[in-house]
Amino acid sequence: MSSDDQALPRRALANIRAAVKRRHRMAIISWVVVSLLVATWPWALLSVPARAAGSYWAYVPLVCLGVLLAVAWVVILLRSEILRAEPAIVVALLVIAQTIFTEGTFAELYYAMSANSPHFFDPPTLTGIDAAYFTITTATTTGMGDIHPISGTTRLVVSLQVIASLYLTAIAVTTAFQRVLARDEHPPDKPADPPPSGR
Repeated sequence: MSSDDQALPRRALANIRAAVKRRHRMAIISWVVVSLLVATWPWALLSVPARAAGSYWAYVPLVCLGVLLAVAWVVILLRSEILRAEPAIVVALLVIAQTIFTEGTFAELYYAMSANSPHFFDPPTLTGIDAAYFTITTATTTGMGDIHPISGTTRLVVSLQVIASLYLTAIAVTTAFQRVLARDEHPPDKPADPPPSGR
């Protein structure tokens, strides 16, 4: 078999690998874009007037789903071999998407709760912007005190949000440290030293 005959299968195999890599990269990019779009959905609902008549209970399963998804990210981000091979920016964007979704879900829940009862918050009625502001100050633990929960139910939900926010922060920090440690353990290959000259 000539060298040209041997080079042909190698080139074909290299082309197949390049095509698979391109398709994998497009799938990951699509996943990140869809995750970021889904993450903005609860925040977009803050622009819609909140309904009364007990509708806030419909958001409780959504909050539980957001917290369960945050727990699932531990398994996906820290144990997944597929994502471990991805660039750090992909993992960072997925953590950001999960955080945006979780915090937006709590903001929407606060918005719906304040529309249904004047006994949940002081001041009694929150606008969408107020709910977003309260959620962000709670997530960052900077609570300004101008909006605060006054019922046991609301304090319980706020406590869940603080736990979820700290949990997502811990995931982000742990993932970043694992990436740095993995890079230190497996440094990029150095170019081979040139062979010594025969002089």
